[in-house]
Amino acid sequence: MKKSKEHKISAVFFSISILLLCISLVTGLLPGLSFSIDKICMYLGFACLGLGLVFLKKAEDK
Repeated sequence: MKKSKEHKISAVFFSISILLLCISLVTGLLPGLSFSIDKICMYLGFACLGLGLVFLKKAEDK
């Protein structure tokens, strides 16, 4: 079964969101770093997760 373009895009967004959320977790645990890096990575991770879900829903509707 051939995967559509939306499946590939959603997989990329899910991978990026996992990476950003892991970076957010690691920077949140380090005491000397600024909290702005943590918040930026966390919000970008949630945004990429949402975009991945949108593209996955779009692929399932076709």
